[in-house]
Amino acid sequence: MPSLKPAIFILILSPFLSATSILAQDGGELPRLGIGTDFNGYNVYVPIRIAPRLRLEPSVELSIVSEEELGTTSTYNFLDVGAGLFLLSSHAESNLYAGARIWYTYRRSYFTPSGGEEHKWQRDGFYLVPTIGGEYFLAPTFSLGAEAQLSYHRETGTTDDVKHDRSRIYTNGVIFVRFYFPGR
Repeated sequence: MPSLKPAIFILILSPFLSATSILAQDGGELPRLGIGTDFNGYNVYVPIRIAPRLRLEPSVELSIVSEEELGTTSTYNFLDVGAGLFLLSSHAESNLYAGARIWYTYRRSYFTPSGGEEHKWQRDGFYLVPTIGGEYFLAPTFSLGAEAQLSYHRETGTTDDVKHDRSRIYTNGVIFVRFYFPGR
């Protein structure tokens, strides 16, 4: 099987190939801090402008579900913690950005059928996600945006004590809403 190292290297560097044009743009006056979510899951994002042309965006997704139906008990615990770092280009009522996101993933699931033995599923891993995106300000503190992502996902885990190791590369599109707190 061919090595994934060249593909991973290109994956990491791809959003920065156009960094020269982004850095050449005027940074503009952007809100410094906000909160947002995507329409793909349960992620909460906190965009922070740390420089006129640089955004840090920590994120978290937490999902805890317990169900009991017809004597079968299921529990799911999912936690993703990550951050993105982006070069910004501001234009009138919009921002364009390029950079990358990285997440740590924690997944646990327990399933006990009626009168049966408990089954466990555990996975830990990370995502490395080169990203390009943009957002349009519908109001001075409210934006709607979209991203194109190329994701590398690696995880290890066990299913009923059987170990597995998995990696994959795939594309993704994400739609965001963000609210920015007033002030500069």
